[in-house]
Amino acid sequence: MKYAGLSLCLSILTLHAAELPHIKMENRTGQIIVNGRPFTILGGELGNSSAGTAARADSIVPKLASMHVNTILMPVAWEQVEPKEGSFDFSILDHWMETARKHNTHLVLLWFGSWKNAFSNYAPSWVKSDPKRFPRAESADGKPLEILSTLSMETRRCDSRAFAELMHHVRQEDSEQQTVLMVQVENEVGYLGPGRDRSAAANLLFRGAVPDAVVRQNSSRDPRRGGSWWSRQAVIGSIEQEDSGGGQPACA
Repeated sequence: MKYAGLSLCLSILTLHAAELPHIKMENRTGQIIVNGRPFTILGGELGNSSAGTAARADSIVPKLASMHVNTILMPVAWEQVEPKEGSFDFSILDHWMETARKHNTHLVLLWFGSWKNAFSNYAPSWVKSDPKRFPRAESADGKPLEILSTLSMETRRCDSRAFAELMHHVRQEDSEQQTVLMVQVENEVGYLGPGRDRSAAANLLFRGAVPDAVVRQNSSRDPRRGGSWWSRQAVIGSIEQEDSGGGQPACA
């Protein structure tokens, strides 16, 4: 699983906790601090669906602990915690946390919400079965894909609501033990496949003005230091190339 550019957030814990897990920066190097002391993660990452049942924790956690793994990266799927809209079930996660504590193991939760590797396999069935309410990205020939559109406010609203419930539950159940060290906010959002989303909404934005904040941020990066650089003119040129049938635009 790729981690470059992924967003991670420290778990939300109660204010009366001794000290929150956090990243201490020193000499441009980050060190995670757990219970006031530097902590080195010896991690093991589970397969995409390996944490889908409580029973898997009873076999997986002891095995990883016996290998001296001290932190398990495990998926938590939206479809698992909200199988029915507005009704949340964290019983599977609770069992994983309890089992991890028994084996002195920490967890990093990977939120498989609207996207996982740019596909929407782990969204609840009530989301996937309602493309009118939760529109899909479209291919160049106008066919809907198994990818929720990143432009849907309703998708983002429901996803963020479920994620907030997850974080609230972790705070309630794990604030003292601090079994959960970090939570990945979303897994590889975007579009997987040739080009880009070709839905009407995406086409409208693609041909619109590039936000000034995006241009400023990217133009300030020095490619010699591993950053990216592009200009408004480069983006406009790629749009003109696409409109004229000149092939795949470089930024698509």
